[in-house]
Amino acid sequence: NFKNKDEFVNWATKYSIQYGEEHEFSDTVPIGGVIRYSHNAGDIIKNGDAVKVYISNGKKVDVPSVYKLSKNKATNILQNAGFKVSYAYSSSRDIAEGHVVRQSPVEGSTVSSGSTITISLIITVIIIIKVITIIIIIILHLLLHVIRVLRKHL
Repeated sequence: NFKNKDEFVNWATKYSIQYGEEHEFSDTVPIGGVIRYSHNAGDIIKNGDAVKVYISNGKKVDVPSVYKLSKNKATNILQNAGFKVSYAYSSSRDIAEGHVVRQSPVEGSTVSSGSTITISLIITVIIIIKVITIIIIIILHLLLHVIRVLRKHL
């Protein structure tokens, strides 16, 4: 028996044995660990046979819905369920600022424990306008600086 997938791959390569890989969920084997093989130790492998190694995707978890929840509440729910959380931002007139407008993967999807769920949070149009205004002001200041420098050299 092999301790891990790398040992198996090294053995198969050394003896020119064809192999395939399949992934499935496991409550007992951590992500990336070997669950089982298509052949048992001591089995005779004929020319042309391929040994299949079954690799764990980790524990199977259903993604909960965090739609319309606040950032903090959504983050807590997802982290307590074993997920990592990333954020994206969007605008909407129907949902309050700082609340979730969409998530990926979507509610009910089956994923591995520890997967990253991206939640899109609402920022108001006023905030977007303020950010754009600040960017425009910075660009104008840079242009004025360039004009001053050019005037000195002309």
